[in-house]
Amino acid sequence: MGVRRRSETDSIRVLVVDDQESIREALVEMLDDFAYDVAMAEDGEEAIVLYNEFGPDIILLDMNMPRMDGLGVIKYLREVEEDSDVLITMLTSNRSPENKLQAFGAGANDFLYKPFDRAELLARVGVGARQVRLNRRLRQAFDTIDDELVMVAELQERLLPKVESVPVSWPGMSGVRVQSLYRPSGRASGDYFDFFPVGDGVLRAVVADVSGHGARAAFLMGIVRTLFRVSKSHFMGLEETFQLINTHLCGIIGEEEDFATVLAVDLDFERGELRYINAGHCPGVLSSESGVDDLPPTGTVLGFFEMPYQEHRLKLPAGGGLFMYTDGFYDWQRSGGGLFDYDSFRELAVRVVEDGGDFPDRLMSALRIEDGSEPAFRDDVTALWIAFGAQDGACYSCQARVGEARALVRRAIADLAKQIDGKNVLYDLDLALTEAVANVVEHAYPEGQPGDVDVEVRVIPGRSVSMEVRDSGPGFDPTGRDVNPPGPEAVSGRGLYIISQLAETLDVVRRDGMNIVSFTKNIEKEAWKTCG
Repeated sequence: MGVRRRSETDSIRVLVVDDQESIREALVEMLDDFAYDVAMAEDGEEAIVLYNEFGPDIILLDMNMPRMDGLGVIKYLREVEEDSDVLITMLTSNRSPENKLQAFGAGANDFLYKPFDRAELLARVGVGARQVRLNRRLRQAFDTIDDELVMVAELQERLLPKVESVPVSWPGMSGVRVQSLYRPSGRASGDYFDFFPVGDGVLRAVVADVSGHGARAAFLMGIVRTLFRVSKSHFMGLEETFQLINTHLCGIIGEEEDFATVLAVDLDFERGELRYINAGHCPGVLSSESGVDDLPPTGTVLGFFEMPYQEHRLKLPAGGGLFMYTDGFYDWQRSGGGLFDYDSFRELAVRVVEDGGDFPDRLMSALRIEDGSEPAFRDDVTALWIAFGAQDGACYSCQARVGEARALVRRAIADLAKQIDGKNVLYDLDLALTEAVANVVEHAYPEGQPGDVDVEVRVIPGRSVSMEVRDSGPGFDPTGRDVNPPGPEAVSGRGLYIISQLAETLDVVRRDGMNIVSFTKNIEKEAWKTCG
């Protein structure tokens, strides 16, 4: 084994592999007058060792060698190392067509018969060196583009609201809560969501999807976002806003095939009115105590041609929610085969909407249960959930100790008793919250390590109570949580099972460095003091 190296920054590394020393020396001598770094190996096994140490760009490889022949080396590099870049030229005195076909079938790039002509050998190595340098430049260009796409994605995320769950504090919107979910499928996304006030008591919510992916889609998304924000500062209605955006997109896109689908909604809590325009987007889902209604498309997609967009109006229910999303949630392959289509997703989404509670986590949990594994989304995934009619949530916190935790539960249930009259309902809530908090006290933190337990209670009068119990203990795998009845020998899992029997929904997740147990209990109107 021997290695000869030169220090040129753009040098090409050549590995010579042949079991005959005279041929190895002859090849090295031929290459010596050129700016190549050269290494030698006398058989296939030594060639693999040098491959890992030397990192060749080009390999001159003898076909027939002891210990491991040339075909064995090629198969190892292509199949085991999965290296499709290194250029391999086979050297052999066997002139049979089958031998040549075998080499090319295994992954050889070139073929040269012994005895070879010096000029032809150097010419073929030179062609390989040019290919290596071209591949390097292409890889550098790809890395530059990739870095720029990362920068685009980071800038794009800065344009989106930085919340996963937040109560709205703008005038006239007491009891409104917004939750979001955003998962781009690549470096940059064509999805967009936003929400902002457009007057006292009026919340504008937008979910949009620009066709395609990458920097182009992100650029067009940025234009859509900017123009929607212009509508806020210039007090523009939905019809005027859509006309403005469509005119700009038609001018920018021209004859290209890009377009944008948009669902925008004005929730007017002062007038009790919902106004919306749906430009070719997925139907929104509006829930209320009386059921669920869709917000279907009212016009064609934006960016194709000039046309007017007409606002549609509905009565805004006193309590309920609005679900807006992009089409990445459906049209993906199930793990067991078959397509998860729109009808399947809508049925699942309506079920989750009607259950209430912590929407994004429960939606993803329902999708995982539906598929039996993590959904294999092929597109960007974006969702916005706006709950209205809920009271401001009450928050409680204490050290994860038995006495303090029990006092916390008593305070939370006492506050709920001001609104709820049903003793059985309060008992169920007391027991469920006790089990969730006890789980933190007993299991969340290592022995001797102090920690806190935080509880948030959210109420929709006349409908439901949702509780979220959080701790910052070590992480866990939420997909492994089992709420089936534990066996008699089980030492854990009983608490989650009890909660699952007392509440309509139960979710266990880890988010933002915290373990979260959340559950929702639906409550009949007759059990409320505040709903006569």
